[in-house]
Amino acid sequence: GIEWGKRGGVLIAAALLAVWYGVWRVASGPLGGVLQEHTQTVCACMVAGMVLLAVCLRNPLVPVVFSGAFGCRALFHATHCTPLFFWGCAFSASLCQGVSHAMTGERATLINLQDESDAGSKIAFEWAHVVYFPDLLFHSIHQSATGHRAKLS
Repeated sequence: GIEWGKRGGVLIAAALLAVWYGVWRVASGPLGGVLQEHTQTVCACMVAGMVLLAVCLRNPLVPVVFSGAFGCRALFHATHCTPLFFWGCAFSASLCQGVSHAMTGERATLINLQDESDAGSKIAFEWAHVVYFPDLLFHSIHQSATGHRAKLS
């Protein structure tokens, strides 16, 4: 794995922020809304592209996260499609988490999963990410909204 250390991690974070800002400025300025008439097609192509990227690469994590974070952001501005914005935010959160792992010298959990050779282990771990963690989030939202806290015994 790549070990950047704190200084390298800060430089990477600064570079990503600059690219992020650049994508935002270009996409929201001169490209703002240019694909609005084709929103459904653009969204379908983005989903298909992300699925193809994830399926065709042996280790798709980093390319998918970068493509999702920056591609969804740019296409949101070009289409004004709100779901693309939120999908891009989800990828951006993964990107930020990856940078924080790099800065602390820890190996990211999803990268460990990606390098796992046993397909059963990959699937079991991935189910934890796509089922259990979102369930915890919705459970917390429900508790916050209703004021109901379960008693732990």
